[in-house]
Amino acid sequence: MLVHLDERKADELNSMKNCLYAFFILSVIAFFSFESFGQSKPRLPGNLNQNSTVSEILTWLDQTTFRNARVVLKDSWDADEYIPPWVDDHPAHNTFIFTQGFRATTIDGCNLVLRNDDANIVTKSKVEDTVHPLVADVWVQLNRMGADKGRHTYRYTKDKEKVRLLGAWRTEFSYNGWFSRTMVGLTLSSPEWKKPQRWEGLNLAFTFDTREMGEQFDAAFRQAIRLCKKK
Repeated sequence: MLVHLDERKADELNSMKNCLYAFFILSVIAFFSFESFGQSKPRLPGNLNQNSTVSEILTWLDQTTFRNARVVLKDSWDADEYIPPWVDDHPAHNTFIFTQGFRATTIDGCNLVLRNDDANIVTKSKVEDTVHPLVADVWVQLNRMGADKGRHTYRYTKDKEKVRLLGAWRTEFSYNGWFSRTMVGLTLSSPEWKKPQRWEGLNLAFTFDTREMGEQFDAAFRQAIRLCKKK
């Protein structure tokens, strides 16, 4: 009787050991699979590769993509409007949608400036009428952006009229951090204004006519952000 009990206990111990061993093996496999997935390198467009620098990526984007993008600054606030820390009110937020025509005027490390010397703002699905030319400068700090923050390329609209004006495929980028800091800034200037308007924000988006262009831009721009986060 005692022999049978000892054999039964031994069998139970062996079963437990086998289960623990199997669990350990599965855990190791899952861990390395996750590591491999996390380290997978995105496919970059054109002649870009994993050794391309931030400057090379942004230069390629300026030569191929920036000019075709509608630039969107979401929930931006007036940079010149000071709110004392003891006041609960927050500055009003505006969203700016610009038509195509931006080019890179400054590529300085992880700082990028895009300019449109003949900018047009879209409001309520219509281009605003302006008597004098409007100059828009958008400066971006890539080191404050999150490579995985914001939506990857997605279908923004299928409406033909909206596609013509706003583009069809959008990719979005957001601030990466615990505390709110400016990630993107906008300066608007016009001969009819006494001084430029300045806005700041934490969200930036680009909209394109085709899915291919949107996905190529998304892959390249997020790679530049990754490189900036490593610095």
